[in-house]
Amino acid sequence: MSGEIPVCGRIAVHEILKYHSVISSFRAARVIKNGIGPDVVDIQWFVPQHGFVLIPLILLLRFWFRSKAKIFLTVHNVLPHEKRLFDHLFSRLAFRFSDRLLVHAEKLREDAVKHFGADRQKIAVVPHGICADGAVSHGKTEARAHLGIKEKHVLLFFGLVRPYKGLNDLIEAFKIVVEKFDVALLIAGEFFSGLTQCREELRNKGLLEKTYLFSRYIGLEEVPIFFGAADLLVQPYVKFSGQSGVTQTAYLHSVPVVATDVGGLPELVIHERTGVIVQPKDPKGLAFAIEALLGDDDKRRRYGLNGKKFLEAHLTWDRVTQRLLKIYAES
Repeated sequence: MSGEIPVCGRIAVHEILKYHSVISSFRAARVIKNGIGPDVVDIQWFVPQHGFVLIPLILLLRFWFRSKAKIFLTVHNVLPHEKRLFDHLFSRLAFRFSDRLLVHAEKLREDAVKHFGADRQKIAVVPHGICADGAVSHGKTEARAHLGIKEKHVLLFFGLVRPYKGLNDLIEAFKIVVEKFDVALLIAGEFFSGLTQCREELRNKGLLEKTYLFSRYIGLEEVPIFFGAADLLVQPYVKFSGQSGVTQTAYLHSVPVVATDVGGLPELVIHERTGVIVQPKDPKGLAFAIEALLGDDDKRRRYGLNGKKFLEAHLTWDRVTQRLLKIYAES
């Protein structure tokens, strides 16, 4: 799929694969083999249920069309966020029949070996990329005025709201932090579930008036407003087996990050350099880390600048593409 960001006109986009249609696997395999003839096919593996279509695509390329292309699987989440029947089987099959696996963090390589018996030698680590020249034009005053925020400090929770992301722990921590700081909680993202319960919890804790809740999809053009308003991005995930693009977006906007020690997050959030890493499911520890950064303007500024430098040195698409091309050529 071409997605939100315009694709270069020199790149042909074939919108063939449909995750509800195995027939589309055959059509895609035929176009890949007869119409494109690539050296490498890099398949994006987000969730195992896509295996209904992606595993047939891999098998068709290998055994029906006899494609000579190397098959790569970019595994965004080694372990699914929500378990479903056949998850383990689909992942194991897809990993087995791919020539190489690409993951976003060393921790995810360990998970692939531990849980699926994948060959460590065929797994390469390539960080989650981001466009480093995205819009960052909104200053704090302008962004907060646009969102109607009046508090001195702003904590941001951004992205699709799902149970594994630990929003409840952040709300518990927020209740502690508001006793010492004039701070707002900015929640921006579509809720997977639990929106009513979230509002009720905020109301019961007396936090609703200090919470700015934008429970909807945030379009690309709006992203700079939300990050422009923030002092800190907080990622209180309770479990995770991936690497979040939200962290890189914070770095793009020079916003430091407080995140939990799960999945690939500690490889993105450099402790006491670009942010702070805390233990999951520990609202008091989370509150302590937030308070320490809210109380130190210089440290927040320094961590934010370090994050921007880290992004430019390691996480831009130019850097990621160079790494990918090298891996493709070696295979």
